[in-house]
Amino acid sequence: MTDAEAARQALADVGAIRGQVADKVRCPPRWHVAFGAILGSMVAGQAFPTAVSMAITVVCLCITVFLMQAARRRMGFFVNGYRRGKTLWVALSLLAFVEGMLALGIWMKVGLHLPWAPFACGAVVAPVSVGASYLWQSVYRRELAQSAA
Repeated sequence: MTDAEAARQALADVGAIRGQVADKVRCPPRWHVAFGAILGSMVAGQAFPTAVSMAITVVCLCITVFLMQAARRRMGFFVNGYRRGKTLWVALSLLAFVEGMLALGIWMKVGLHLPWAPFACGAVVAPVSVGASYLWQSVYRRELAQSAA
């Protein structure tokens, strides 16, 4: 076998493995819901006094770490949402949306004296985040499958 043949075979093996990973990377629906609940809770938590909202944020971050560890146990790896490719645009779009809703909720609470506003913004963020999580997964799996071909 020549070096060129060995290289072709190695690339074919990598492609096959990526195809297997694309099949394996399917989060259970409850993980998407948990993601939405975490982001929605962080936004809605701004309705509470500062100490409580900080505690909610800490709890949400701890749950996020737990979910990352669960993904590593389940799949053997964890994929960071901020990776190169089309998934980055999904992640950045969601980040911009969530931060905008967070700012809107805080502004409405403080500037317009509407203490319920962060709850309303959090209620919008949660389902949008679930949808974005499903979209991100779909884009990621498509990228893996295309790189496997």
